[in-house]
Amino acid sequence: MLFGHGSAGISLSLIVGSAPSAKDLVDLRLDGVCRISVNNAWRIRNDFHYSIFPKDFPAERRPGPDWPATIVTNAGYIPAMNAAGGIIFCGATMAFAAGYWAAHTLATPVVAFYASDMVYDGTPTHFYGTGSPDPLRDNVSLRSLEAKSVRLFAWALARGVLLVNSSRAPTSRLVFPRLSLGAARIWPGQSHLADAWRPLLEEAARIRAVEATASFDALREDIGRLADRPENLAFIEAVDRAWLATIPLVAEGWAEFRAD
Repeated sequence: MLFGHGSAGISLSLIVGSAPSAKDLVDLRLDGVCRISVNNAWRIRNDFHYSIFPKDFPAERRPGPDWPATIVTNAGYIPAMNAAGGIIFCGATMAFAAGYWAAHTLATPVVAFYASDMVYDGTPTHFYGTGSPDPLRDNVSLRSLEAKSVRLFAWALARGVLLVNSSRAPTSRLVFPRLSLGAARIWPGQSHLADAWRPLLEEAARIRAVEATASFDALREDIGRLADRPENLAFIEAVDRAWLATIPLVAEGWAEFRAD
């Protein structure tokens, strides 16, 4: 592993997705930043530290054997998602998997997302042309991307990790605070994170306690079978609604934090 908990001098991890704006990073100097590519994004530059993709990612779309980055697949990121409550509640798509993995494993003070807005209304939809919008597929764990987004934000925040969206896209399914990549690189510190977002952290703890009462195993990976039982869907939808209700607390905490 190139970076890990408390790596000296590393304060920012950057998760790069495959939106067209990924091309913004082709020639950008990113020294001192832990760089993580998701799925196809490794193709935009040759100096990523980690490349993360699922075990069923097609072989022809993976980096070659001489690729210098550390490869992270299911065996790497599923333990992080399980520690956070299981893939059903975390959301079974790679943007969220990468977020949980980075917050859990790297634990840099800031984790920034770029080109990971999960909006596909442009042409092209991806930096390499037209791709399949994985987060929009019919999946029991992806019924609300915004609910899964705020859950991830709160889970990282409870561990002292601030998630931000550094994308310049006008719309996003991520509900993280917006912070430019330049500002994220010189972020001064996290001393008042818990204080600023205390209402969100308290509500998040309550919702996670509700999740723990599920009648199904939230750590299972064969999540498609959960859709066969209406009561499972009803429970997941109720949890999503609870998370959605906390979204205003993200902006409120951000305003208080910036005012400090």
